[in-house]
Amino acid sequence: MGDEARNHETLPETALMSEQSLAKDWMKPDEDKAWDYLSG
Repeated sequence: MGDEARNHETLPETALMSEQSLAKDWMKPDEDKAWDYLSG
Protein backbone atom coordinates (compact mmCIF):
# COMPACT_ATOMS: atom_id res chain seq x y z
CA MET A 1 0.00 0.00 0.00
CA GLY A 2 1.44 3.37 -0.97
CA ASP A 3 1.92 6.32 1.34
CA GLU A 4 -1.00 8.16 -0.25
CA ALA A 5 -3.40 5.28 0.55
CA ARG A 6 -2.31 5.44 4.20
CA ASN A 7 -2.88 9.20 4.46
CA HIS A 8 -6.17 9.59 6.34
CA GLU A 9 -6.70 13.08 4.92
CA THR A 10 -6.53 11.76 1.34
CA LEU A 11 -8.82 8.75 1.74
CA PRO A 12 -12.11 10.59 2.27
CA GLU A 13 -11.47 12.97 -0.64
CA THR A 14 -10.51 10.09 -2.91
CA ALA A 15 -13.61 8.16 -1.90
CA LEU A 16 -15.85 11.14 -2.52
CA MET A 17 -14.29 11.82 -5.91
CA SER A 18 -14.73 8.23 -7.08
CA GLU A 19 -18.17 7.55 -5.58
CA GLN A 20 -20.17 8.98 -8.48
CA SER A 21 -18.16 7.05 -11.04
CA LEU A 22 -18.37 3.77 -9.14
CA ALA A 23 -22.07 4.22 -8.38
CA LYS A 24 -22.85 3.70 -12.05
CA ASP A 25 -21.74 0.09 -11.70
CA TRP A 26 -23.04 -0.39 -8.16
CA MET A 27 -26.58 0.42 -9.21
CA LYS A 28 -26.80 -2.22 -11.95
CA PRO A 29 -29.03 -5.26 -11.38
CA ASP A 30 -26.07 -7.49 -12.25
CA GLU A 31 -24.25 -6.17 -9.19
CA ASP A 32 -27.16 -7.09 -6.91
CA LYS A 33 -27.21 -10.56 -8.39
CA ALA A 34 -23.45 -10.97 -7.99
CA TRP A 35 -23.50 -10.06 -4.29
CA ASP A 36 -26.83 -11.72 -3.43
CA TYR A 37 -25.16 -14.76 -1.89
CA LEU A 38 -23.84 -12.57 0.94
CA SER A 39 -27.28 -11.48 2.11
CA GLY A 40 -28.49 -14.76 3.34
